[in-house]
Amino acid sequence: MLLGLVRIKCVALLIGPTGVGIIGIFHSIQNIAATASGLGINSSGVREVAEASATEHEGHISRTVLTLRRLCWLTGLAGAILLIVLALPISQLSFGSSEYTWQVRCLGVSVFLGSIAAGQMALLQGMRRIGDLARVNIISSLSATIAAIGYYYWLGVNGIIPAIITISISVLIASFYYSRKVRVEPVKMTWRETIIAAKGLMLLGGVFMTTALMTGLVEYATITMISNYIDLISVGVYAAAFRLSGMFLNFILNAMGADFYPQLTAVSSRHEKMRSLVNYQTEIGLLLAVPGLMATLVLAPWIITVFYTEAFAESAQLLQWLILGCLARVVTWPMGYIMLAKGVGRMYLICEILTHITHLCLIWLGLQWFGLHGVAAAFCAINFAYSIAVLGISRYLIEFEWSASVKKLIYSFFPLMAVALIATHYCSLIVSTSVGCLLVAVVSIFCIRELCSRLGPDHNLVVKIQMIPGAKKIINT
Repeated sequence: MLLGLVRIKCVALLIGPTGVGIIGIFHSIQNIAATASGLGINSSGVREVAEASATEHEGHISRTVLTLRRLCWLTGLAGAILLIVLALPISQLSFGSSEYTWQVRCLGVSVFLGSIAAGQMALLQGMRRIGDLARVNIISSLSATIAAIGYYYWLGVNGIIPAIITISISVLIASFYYSRKVRVEPVKMTWRETIIAAKGLMLLGGVFMTTALMTGLVEYATITMISNYIDLISVGVYAAAFRLSGMFLNFILNAMGADFYPQLTAVSSRHEKMRSLVNYQTEIGLLLAVPGLMATLVLAPWIITVFYTEAFAESAQLLQWLILGCLARVVTWPMGYIMLAKGVGRMYLICEILTHITHLCLIWLGLQWFGLHGVAAAFCAINFAYSIAVLGISRYLIEFEWSASVKKLIYSFFPLMAVALIATHYCSLIVSTSVGCLLVAVVSIFCIRELCSRLGPDHNLVVKIQMIPGAKKIINT
């Protein structure tokens, strides 16, 4: 996350809002192509590998892993061909001209490499190799930072595509290195056997693909509408706020999903255990995320100035609306895994389709009525609505209810975030910052104490926190 913040600042200084907007469009195109061609196999692969690992049957594990790897090569190649063939219309739709046709074609290389790397990452996650997964992410972020700074300093906006491809190569190398450490017995399979074995991956993967594709299409439609209705600079302004909000949120949620999803899948037949895991994960997620989210909300004008430039000033208010939506996502995220762990693909698909269609309508209306602020508010609104819907579905599937401790956290944090937002809108910058910093300090102390009480005094993290001067007194009071 820290490397990402450094990268954001350097990118903003070197290529400005227009360059950030172009990067946002390229990433959106890349994600859609990878999702459409990938058939959701990487996501379903995590579940299949986790289930195979739970059986402790070496032959089953080996066949699952080999099938996953072969399919990732095929889907990656399909994604590259898709971009090469459709590059011209994609450039015209995205930028209003054919100027970026060759750049779009070059994105196919990144899609191909990314698909192979994603298969290796799915293996690490399914086998619950969390340490190796974290190392790959750190190496990827480091390489992304070095490549972005180097290419943008050297070539400016023309360095965007070389940077994207270089990053993909480094991620592939890192994921390949760590996935080779996973001991898998050699197994011989014909391609016919691979196709037969792939049916299970593809059936559930189709659900993942459809939902991920809709997410990518909504993101692509958003930036395309902003580009067409306003301009590329506005795309950069919105992308700046969205990236900052997503960076901190993904820092928490990706950490959750890395181990939580395989763990929940393993107990999918034991509803009481599932309810306990989801409630515990929600508590930890809120305690980890809320201090950072609140600090981002109240310090948004300062954060945009520090990590971007004055040209991105409008991003501050957008960031505040996005942060509120992120808070709702923290609550929803653990519940969302219930449908995946239970394997109710059709229900999950219907829920996601309705959500994305509604979100797209809200984005269009918000853009028409309120401009960029309406787009950010639409993100906030859809996440709160999605939380309510997923809670209802979770009750139906496993009779899920939030525990008393989770309700206490929700009823405490949401009003405080609302107070902080009101202060930033109706008070001067100095007053809102002072009030906000006080709230952040109080919430941070509370969250640290609650985290330590849940983890226990002997936990490694608690021991390290107590080594900070004054921290032991705060935790124990």
